[in-house]
Amino acid sequence: MLGVVPITEPVYFPRGAADPAGRIGYLAVESGVLAVDLSAGRELWRSDHAQRPLLVAGARLAAARLGGDPRAVLLDDQGQPALTSDPVPLPATAAVKLRARLEDRLLLEWEARGRYAGGAPPPPEIREREAGGAIGAAAVDLASGAVETLPPPSREAVDRLPLDADDLEGPWLAGETVVELVWDEQALRLRTEHGTVELARGDTLGAEPTPDGRHLLVREGDRWICVSAETGDREAMLSYEPGAREPAIVGRRVYYLVDRGGTRALKARELDTDTVAWELVVGERRPSGPPRLRQ
Repeated sequence: MLGVVPITEPVYFPRGAADPAGRIGYLAVESGVLAVDLSAGRELWRSDHAQRPLLVAGARLAAARLGGDPRAVLLDDQGQPALTSDPVPLPATAAVKLRARLEDRLLLEWEARGRYAGGAPPPPEIREREAGGAIGAAAVDLASGAVETLPPPSREAVDRLPLDADDLEGPWLAGETVVELVWDEQALRLRTEHGTVELARGDTLGAEPTPDGRHLLVREGDRWICVSAETGDREAMLSYEPGAREPAIVGRRVYYLVDRGGTRALKARELDTDTVAWELVVGERRPSGPPRLRQ
């Protein structure tokens, strides 16, 4: 239809985004943003001009600069700012979840999530209360840097924010399908509109979603089962290693972070063969708990 501008969604990557061709991945690290050549696992550049990679816009990376003066930043192929926007009304918390899309402008939607202390993640109403209900949206003109505050996004839009393991406590959208995990004694099941499928069984199980919500990496003993979250079908059997977290699938590889000793590495593993393509140390390990397991 004439006049309709197509919307570009991000290609998600661990703690960041990749370009649509799967050649370069961008992830958040201690020093800011790290760009990685995905064919060879080689560091390309680091930039301290932003902290949160969002999506690739042509030859540039759209990223967010967080903190007391939040702005959107376009980084060039050397990690230098080609454009810095006017201030964006993001909440002042490192726990903000951001969804970016590219239309004729860069569209941003967010939800602030308070740091809830202790136990399993709280239900949505508690998370919203702890965060002050801070959801919002804005549009950024990538030619001028002008920012327009938009009406707050719908609950459905917020539910499409990039997923992490905490989001598996409730239903989520896998594509256009609402799905939910069901923990039952020693079994892990996936409930979809078509029924319930058993994913794994064992004494110690764990699961992490890909940020787009379309896949689950289910830990069963010393293996990861890659499952379609839309259907429950198994797509690959992979080796699991202690400290692995935050997986994302780009092409026929799964990329994930591994905390080992005092370092954090990014690894690329082939879905079809379970072969490690490469490993790259990306920084020091931040103190954090192990991936959540169900006993």
